[in-house]
Amino acid sequence: MKKNQKMSCRWLPHMAFSMLLVLIAMGMGWAFNKASVIKEVEVSGNFFTGTGEILSAMSVSEGLRADSLNLLEIMEKVEQLAYIKQAFINRTASGQIGVRVLEREPVALLIEPDRRMYVDGDGIRMPAGPGKSVDVPLLHATEAGMRADTLKGRPFETVNAFLQAARKNELAQITISEVAWAETEGIVVLSHDNGMKLTFGHEDFENRLDKWAGFYAGMIMAEGPGRMSSIDLRFDGQIVTR
Repeated sequence: MKKNQKMSCRWLPHMAFSMLLVLIAMGMGWAFNKASVIKEVEVSGNFFTGTGEILSAMSVSEGLRADSLNLLEIMEKVEQLAYIKQAFINRTASGQIGVRVLEREPVALLIEPDRRMYVDGDGIRMPAGPGKSVDVPLLHATEAGMRADTLKGRPFETVNAFLQAARKNELAQITISEVAWAETEGIVVLSHDNGMKLTFGHEDFENRLDKWAGFYAGMIMAEGPGRMSSIDLRFDGQIVTR
């Protein structure tokens, strides 16, 4: 018992010294961070959103004290930009700020009488700027629910379900040019091939797109697109053509 007590007593000075070193290191780190200033801001992950636009939203400039930054507030400001879905920010002790953004991905180009806007799968509108175009179908805003600031309701839900299914179908990506929604017909599409009208209805889009792919590979490739003006793919076991 006495031997163990002696050993414990010998370790106490070492433990106290180690704790002192830890406290000193923590204090130095705190003082260093408090005194450090922003030396560089690096932005990554952006395509549609200009780096200058992100920096302007952040309101962070070189020379600011690192401890004065509210990172949560900065993230919220960046995420208010049209294309930014999420922003991730980290700060280093050496004065570097890293901003990585996740941008919204357009699924269609919304056509309106006075302007064109990209729209993503959440129905969020985004400006279509020069030099930042992507190859997506044209979407005609023919219904009231398709002209709101955020597209929502049954028309857009149906359109989005179709567009998501079409993105998984290689032939659909090649042949689908324009998309619209109608109350009775559901999804109506114009193809790149001679502007044929394709009717897909309100549901079961993956199967109907597969049906279109099979019909295209057989009939359209053999006879050419000029023989038909419309193709209705809504019915099980048959395809109605005109």
